Parts: sequence; structure tokens; C-alpha cells
Amino acid sequence: MKGREPDLVELLTKLAKEMGNVSPVRIPRKQAISTLKEMCPPGKDARLIFESWEKDLRKPILLGNWSAYYSVYADAIVLEYVPDWGQIERAVDIRQSNLEKDLATQVSSLSDQAFARFLANLFSRVGWASDVRITKQSHDGGIDFQGYYVYHDRGRVPLFGQAKHWTAKAGSELMRTFIGSVVTRSKGRPCVGVYACTGGFTSEAETAIDDSPFKLWTYDLVSLVKLMIEWTVGVRKTPLGGSRIDGSFWGEIS
Repeated sequence: MKGREPDLVELLTKLAKEMGNVSPVRIPRKQAISTLKEMCPPGKDARLIFESWEKDLRKPILLGNWSAYYSVYADAIVLEYVPDWGQIERAVDIRQSNLEKDLATQVSSLSDQAFARFLANLFSRVGWASDVRITKQSHDGGIDFQGYYVYHDRGRVPLFGQAKHWTAKAGSELMRTFIGSVVTRSKGRPCVGVYACTGGFTSEAETAIDDSPFKLWTYDLVSLVKLMIEWTVGVRKTPLGGSRIDGSFWGEIS
């Protein structure tokens, strides 16, 4: 290499090998130029060569499992380890399998007031409800939030909701009280009820639900989490829609 001028990839490869498995690493400009000087033939100015590469280094360059770019603010080359596609896919599977558990923990940690705000936000963002808001607690009449249930073919009707941030199950007495409150509020008009209790519902409560004179949907912690994932509430899609080399394809034609 001493007989010719090294290129940028050769310098980055040498720097990456010297770093081992540590990531990320910032290699000061002075250190990078010093390494380049050792690689240059006599009479070549390593500093000028490095300056000619700076523009190309502003965008990440992939070298095997390493990404390298020049940070103007740090005045250094930043080297970061990039997992291969197999590792990325396994990591995504592991993260995804823990998502429901992580969301359940997040919801369980809310205060009662925050839980009511969470439900109003959640049901405002599903496709079948709109304008959901928390009721004034001193005059709620057993209703914690309300809005509208949207029929895609026949308009919308009032929606009334109850929020119980409990570890225990809601029983039949609570369910009948809620049903009575909704009947009073709706004054006999069509409506929909939503009862969310993180602890779930007793079998007696389920019977009361079946006897409701209006459509009544119930949600426990598990079904709330599934609803969040379905409508992307409290979660964010990851930008992992890239493409990778299909080894089996190239193996078949080579």
C-alpha cells in the first residue's frame, strides 16, 4: 500500500478493524489523519487527502457490518456497528412479542384520572368513534366519557363510557348501574355503551351485559392493548420496510 495513495474505503476498513466490537466510536480527525499518514506513500499530504474525502463522508458509508460517517460537530469519524438482516429480523420479532406486555405495563401504571384521559384518547382515534371526551366528574351520572359511535352506513349515535382502572373484576351490580345511567342519558334513543375495566368482568357481569337494551362493548386490559395496536394508538410503526439480498434466488441461478 505504501507504493500508492490509499482510498477512503481502505482507511475506514483499517479504522473499523482497530475498533474491535465497540460501538459507537468517535475517531478524532487528528487520529484519522495520523492513521492515513501511515498508509500514504512518501510525499503525499494525508491532511489534504482527508479533506478531499470529507464531502463523501457526510453520508454514511457501509463497510460490512460497520457504518462510517464524518461528524462536523464532533470533528470526528463516527463508526457504528450495523447488525446483519438476520439479526435485525430476530430483534424485531423479540421486540414485537414483548409489545403487548410493555403496553399492558404502561396502561397499568396510569393514575385513575390518566386512565380516563387515555380511554377518551383511544376511543377518539378508532375508526368507529368520534368526539370522545371526559365528562365532568361531579356530574357524570356514572358516565366517565362520552362521544359518538359512528355507523358507516347510517350516521352516528351517542356513545357513553365507564372507566374502571382496577385489578379486580367488575361485577353485575356495577354493570347494571352503568346500564341504568346510559338508559337515563339516552332517553330511549339509540346509543352505544363502552365499559372498560382493566381487571375484567365476572360471569354475572357478562350476563348483565347480554341483557343490555343497547349495544354494549366491554374491554379488559388485554383487549385494550389489542385495540391500541390495531389502531396504532400509543405505538409507532417502525421504518423497517427495506429490502435485502435474496440468497436463495441467487443460489439457484449461479
